[in-house]
Amino acid sequence: MGLNHKLSLSLIAVLFISCASTQRFSKPKTEIEKNFEKVIAQQEKSKEYRDNKAYFISSAALMGEDYDQAAQILEKLSKENEEDNFLKRKLAVTLIKASKLEESLPVLKEVFEKSKYEDSQIGLVLAGVYTGLNQGVKAQVVYEQILKKDPSHVDACVFLGKSFALNDDFNKAKKLLTKCSNVSKKEGIFNYYIGK
Repeated sequence: MGLNHKLSLSLIAVLFISCASTQRFSKPKTEIEKNFEKVIAQQEKSKEYRDNKAYFISSAALMGEDYDQAAQILEKLSKENEEDNFLKRKLAVTLIKASKLEESLPVLKEVFEKSKYEDSQIGLVLAGVYTGLNQGVKAQVVYEQILKKDPSHVDACVFLGKSFALNDDFNKAKKLLTKCSNVSKKEGIFNYYIGK
């Protein structure tokens, strides 16, 4: 809850209490309604209120599987709130759901770069989009960036190994999977893919 919202709620509570404690019972409802409408009108002018309302509308559009409308709203919100990576992540996923892989790339790259390549979740999504767009070499670079930050990242290792194998570079795939197996001794999945 933002500060403006808390102040508005406090103001409403004070208004109710003050109206309830007065001896003027003839018009308390009318006074309360007028003051409440003023508070609501002021609140609706705030950026936080508009942003929250837009976010809820985008969420409703997502639930209704209207990905295009949700993406339009989230794109606008992301531009107005440049530092909000949560909105950018949500925008990227929404663009993917709307089958707009190309449009999701700059958003995913920005979030991944801002995280200094530590957000492996977004990294995996970015690599997956590259793979979906037949840009396997770029996907490999992303997997390698993830592994540089976290050498025991199972998914990045497996997907990078699969990528090497798809390019008929079986020795490179086996070498990588063996290395990952040595780093993450409890993970049997690497041996499975080495055997494949």
